[in-house]
Amino acid sequence: MKESGEPITLAEARSRIVSQVKSRETEIRDLVDAAGFILAEDIRAPFSQPPFRRSAMDGYAVRAEDCQALLQGGKTIQGKADTVSIPADQPGDAARNAAEADPSFVRLKVAGEIDAGDSRKLVCEPGQAWRIMTGARVPDGADMVVQQEFTDYGMDEVTISRMMRRDNIAPVGEDFLQGDVLAHQGERLDAFRIASIAAAGIMKVPVLRRPKIALLSTGSELAAPGACLAEGQIYNSSGKYLETRLRQTGCELTDVRQLRDDSRAIEDAVRQASRISDLVITTGGVSVGERDYLAEVMHHLGAQILFHGIAVKPGMPTMAAVLDGTVILSLSGNPYSATAIFEYLFPYAEHRKTWAVTAEDYTRSRKVFQLVRGRLTEDGVQLDAHSRNGTTKVAFHANCLAELPAGGEPISAGTKIKVLLIQ
Repeated sequence: MKESGEPITLAEARSRIVSQVKSRETEIRDLVDAAGFILAEDIRAPFSQPPFRRSAMDGYAVRAEDCQALLQGGKTIQGKADTVSIPADQPGDAARNAAEADPSFVRLKVAGEIDAGDSRKLVCEPGQAWRIMTGARVPDGADMVVQQEFTDYGMDEVTISRMMRRDNIAPVGEDFLQGDVLAHQGERLDAFRIASIAAAGIMKVPVLRRPKIALLSTGSELAAPGACLAEGQIYNSSGKYLETRLRQTGCELTDVRQLRDDSRAIEDAVRQASRISDLVITTGGVSVGERDYLAEVMHHLGAQILFHGIAVKPGMPTMAAVLDGTVILSLSGNPYSATAIFEYLFPYAEHRKTWAVTAEDYTRSRKVFQLVRGRLTEDGVQLDAHSRNGTTKVAFHANCLAELPAGGEPISAGTKIKVLLIQ
């Protein structure tokens, strides 16, 4: 391992943090309260869904062999269409009239009606049809449901004038089979996954406890949004970005505070926050100025310094330490530095990288490895050539951070680069 004061790579910085953060316990939550949580283990289906064959539409459950003439007759199924329509205004009359004119049309005895939720185990005998509703259990023996628009809607007997090539029956396990994984360990529970789990009748799931995060912004120049700005002050945009991102990633905020450049106040706040948090994030005070107190505070607290300095721009002065088992991640106070490095080093969020090609030439020189805001589309990644450390508005349309190697040569359009997706 390199000495803690020697700049390290961004990848190594993340590795050191991830190896030190506290593991999260598993808790059981009601499904309705689990949205946004991370699954602690795979969720498997205890049975197949649907557990029985069910009708996909309102109509008549029949045996296909009883309707073989219609299935094979070219005059009743035309061309390559799935169905042949009859007048929509009076489908029943059309079916009856067609049946009277053509003996190939089928008449079957209606054995009864099956509604959705009917628990009876019924059988469709040869020559029979069952009136059936969407979602109802298909009787044994039936292997096709004729939609009602192709019949005369008969109650005692039904005349079938057209057939569909589809059987209109949802098979057992159409959605999922017993033993299928409905949601995987490590996935965040969203509405789709919760719906699938609910379809399996599962109402409690094991999830990882929300990470507890403290956020301490330092800097006498900072004012809280809404406060009156004194001469020489700016509003704390970095703190609001980080607070928002922490909430978006499903964290529990244990302490959100804004501190002046006072080493004792900062030390007390870090000590208190570390006792109740899995991770403490600070902004500001990590460079080499007279009022950059974070390194001094860490040493005074007896914290183990994981690194202080990363070979990257922005974010070179970033520091990480461990205090009594809690990681302290100290970011630069500059908005771009703080937000970009957070996206790379925050250990409790999904870290999604992909390859992309540059959409146009990038001509700015790079003394060190550089992170550049970009917007990734199907045409490639558009790099922001005008971003500065203190800017926020230019990031509105950014959805990734591009990794650009050090070098003075321009990067040509079409160059393959790696990007971190951030939205």
